[in-house]
Amino acid sequence: MLLAARSIPTSGWDIAYTPDVQRQGKTLVLAPSNPERHGTIEFLVGPEEPGINLVATVETHREDIENHSDGVYSGAQELSGPMGAAFYSRGRFTGADGTVEETRLLSIHPRSNRIVEMVYRYPAGADSSERVGELIELFGEVE
Repeated sequence: MLLAARSIPTSGWDIAYTPDVQRQGKTLVLAPSNPERHGTIEFLVGPEEPGINLVATVETHREDIENHSDGVYSGAQELSGPMGAAFYSRGRFTGADGTVEETRLLSIHPRSNRIVEMVYRYPAGADSSERVGELIELFGEVE
């Protein structure tokens, strides 16, 4: 799985020049190239497993959100992307630095039975739909 090196000018994410890319175990963590944009995107690829059920994974995300302090689940939607069927799932909760919104984009790796997750966490605000759009656009760059 690769990210194409290009800028996404509408979002402040510049994949080729993202200044803060870290690998934490099996997770790749990106920070935006625009320092005024707060938040991180994590890329996770799960272990190979038979019979992956994305709807059940979305339900697990809902439960995780609702188990956080002041957790409110906003819902999910099915999408179609370069890797086939996908879902985004969104909610907000109180974190150490205030209210956090978390959007997860879930799909199945096209060449193996693994869940691919993109997790975008950012300060909750009026730009939620814009942030979801950024994540979906970035998902379109995954090859």
